Amino acid sequence: MLRDETVDVADWRTYLQYIRYVGISSDLRKRYKQHCNPKKANKHPVARWAKEVHPVMIQVEGPIRNRALARIRERMWIRQLEDAGCRLLNMRSL
Repeated sequence: MLRDETVDVADWRTYLQYIRYVGISSDLRKRYKQHCNPKKANKHPVARWAKEVHPVMIQVEGPIRNRALARIRERMWIRQLEDAGCRLLNMRSL
């Protein structure tokens, strides 16, 4: 069965001011729910932010089958986005 999809094609640099978190996951929906866990909202900036704005999650790369390589790519994206001026909420960035 075919599904229709709406696609937004844009230069990611247009959205730099809105990018607040970079992470790796094998299941985006599950990871989002983990970030929205009310028990974490007082402890983790990402959880507070996710609860407030209900962010859009975008897969920017992948799938990457090797977890070690995925971690390297995650750090590369974090560094690149921070260098571009993003105010990330990643724990390593705070």
